[in-house]
Amino acid sequence: MKKTGQMNPKRTHFLCSLAAIVTLACTFTSPAEAGRVYQANGIKIGEVTQTQAIIWTRLTQNPEIRWEGIPWLQLDRKKTQGDAGRPEYDYSKSQIPKGHTLDQMEHIVPGTAGRTRVIYWAQDNENVKESTPWTDVDPARDFTHQFVLENLKPDTEYVLIVQGRAKGAADSSSEVNGRFRTAPLPGDPAKVVFTVVTGQGFHRRDDEKNGHKIYPLMQALEPSFFAHTGDIVYYDKPRPMAHSIELARLKWNRMYALPFQR
Repeated sequence: MKKTGQMNPKRTHFLCSLAAIVTLACTFTSPAEAGRVYQANGIKIGEVTQTQAIIWTRLTQNPEIRWEGIPWLQLDRKKTQGDAGRPEYDYSKSQIPKGHTLDQMEHIVPGTAGRTRVIYWAQDNENVKESTPWTDVDPARDFTHQFVLENLKPDTEYVLIVQGRAKGAADSSSEVNGRFRTAPLPGDPAKVVFTVVTGQGFHRRDDEKNGHKIYPLMQALEPSFFAHTGDIVYYDKPRPMAHSIELARLKWNRMYALPFQR
């Protein structure tokens, strides 16, 4: 993993990817203002081959996770007949206190409409920059969009900027910097360093505001790519239990708005 230069007042982090593995890359912070969009979940760079890479982003209402809000109710456990009396949660009860709505709860990262694009170039040829078209994020996909960068050169370091802007705005209000290296050609020797992790719980993070401390330690190793092998979010754990698409997205978004994770 490598770090980009800072663009004040934004903070950027990144992970680079070499193979067809989704990698988390880049975050930023900047002051909230009306009429702006942000990328509180950072970006992801993945499925990197010799000639292409996929860049993912999500536009958000705020630059960070919203920590304050109404606490989640705990679901009761009850005995069931179908699984040898194994305790199960009672999904018939609401996890949101009466009189409140989902957007009032704690630890949320609301998405928002807007447009995004990627500007990218080979690190050794900064004078030749390419750009995707400005594209609307998809509300049906939680205000996300994926760009496929094609016709890349093998074994080449690329630098990118992912921009976001509000609908109708002329200028971007958020920028996330990142970089990645394409895979070498088959048969070409290359040094490869990668890290692997599995299992991370939001309520078991060892840094309350930043997430899990293992991530900056892995970043210090400067891996070629990063692989998360599963259990990135425990949808079956309380506060809240994710028994709907909305709650599942809420849990994913809050995990990947943590600075160490994103």
